Parts: sequence; C-alpha cells; structure tokens
Amino acid sequence: MRAQSLLLRNTTAAMMQMLQERLRHEALDRELRLARDIQMGMLRRADPWFPDRREFTISALIEPAKLVGGDFYDGFLLDKDHLVLTIGDVAGKGISAALFMVRALTLLRSPAAHWISLQETLDSANRQLAEDNELEMFLTVFMAVLDLRTGRAEFINFGHPPPVVRSPDGSVAFLECRPGTLFGLLQNATGAAGHLILPPGATLILYSDGVTEAEAPDEEQLGGDKLIQAIATTDTHDAGAIVRSIADAVSRHVGEAEQSDDITLLAVTYHGPT
Repeated sequence: MRAQSLLLRNTTAAMMQMLQERLRHEALDRELRLARDIQMGMLRRADPWFPDRREFTISALIEPAKLVGGDFYDGFLLDKDHLVLTIGDVAGKGISAALFMVRALTLLRSPAAHWISLQETLDSANRQLAEDNELEMFLTVFMAVLDLRTGRAEFINFGHPPPVVRSPDGSVAFLECRPGTLFGLLQNATGAAGHLILPPGATLILYSDGVTEAEAPDEEQLGGDKLIQAIATTDTHDAGAIVRSIADAVSRHVGEAEQSDDITLLAVTYHGPT
C-alpha cells in the first residue's frame, strides 16, 4: 500500500511538472506570436504601395524562418519626387535578431521628416547601433533614393547581396556594386556608394540572402542563376508578379525542406514621370 501511494505521488508530481512545462511553452508561444504581430506591423503590408502614384509600383514579401526574424524592408516618399527604398538582414535569427532589426529599422526610418542625405542617414544609424552593441551584432543594408522625375537612383550598400535589374526589354542582370562593410558593428563602417538609371519599364529587385541561399532537401542552394531565371521568365513588368515568381521559384526549390533563413523581397518598377 505504501509503495502504491509513493508511486501515485510520483506520478502526480510528474504530471504536474509536465502541465507546468506545457503552460510555460504555451505562454512563450503566445508572447512570440504577439512579438511577430508587432514586428510585422512595423512593415508596410498593403500591396500595391502608394496606389495613387503613377510613376512607380512596389511590391514586397517577407517570410521569417522562425516566428520572429531579422529581415526587414521599407519604402517611403521624402517628397513628391523622391522615393527611399531599404532592405536589411540582421545576422542570426530569433528574438535577438528581431530586436536588433526593430532598432535598426527605427533608426533608418526616423530621419524621413528631417532628411539631410542618404549618406548622413546611414552614417548616423550605424554610429548609434555600434555605440551600444555589446553583443557585437550586425546586419547588411542596401538603401537607395530614386528620383521619380529621371529614374536615377543613388544607393549605398553595406554588405548586402547585389540587387537585380530587369530592363524594359526583359533582360535581367545583377547590378554591379561593391559590397561595402557590415552595418552596425563598427562606428566608422563605410558603405559602397553608387548610382543607376532605371528607364521607364525597368524593375529594381532587392532580396535577402535567404532567397539565393534557400536549400533544397539535398542542401543545394537556389543560387543566383535560378533567381535570374525566375525574374526573366516573368512576362510582365508588374513588380508584384516578379515578386510572386521569385517566391514560387524558392518554394519549388525548397520543396519539403525546412526553411533555413528569412526570405525577403522588395521590387519597384519605374514607369517614368507623369
């Protein structure tokens, strides 16, 4: 009888411990889902963006590998003639990457009301991130300002993969740009500046390395060639269709394999001045 009573107590204690662990897990899951909602709420989600503008169309997609992630994109108008585009990718995944992502996005977005220059915006954000970065986290960033009157875009790259340009005739190529250094780690980090001209009908495609490094079940990565192919086979200049074509190509390549990294896309098609 005493042995049965001891067994019952042990079983009850084990069940209580399992229940407590489950409740803690469910509470953590709720907190992570709330954090995801807050994080995604910071990103522009409507598609298309700026539907009243005729000079351009924008489309974007983001799929975190976990409930929260470190990728982000952004786009806003400085004035009626200048559009700012940004994509970033924090090294790592999960909660720490998500928190660093929120801080970086906030710092890059806040100068919109008192814009000085692309260089000043990035230098200031980089300094502030690096000043208080005991964990030595970092990210890659590509930021550009598109002049909607001419199609000329000034850009600065901090370690991000080179964008892709789809020309009006349908030809597709990687943009030639230097990588620059990583963002947010060193206060004197230097990005690689450059410019490009988007003729009417051209599309600029920004992406995170989660796209080209997406792995199939045999661990083969998607790679740059298949990214180019996915863009080239899109028989339209619509930015949304191009984003969907890339996302479909990634999905087919990955198949049943687990998503290994955040996947982010941002495309803008320039239609010319109104």
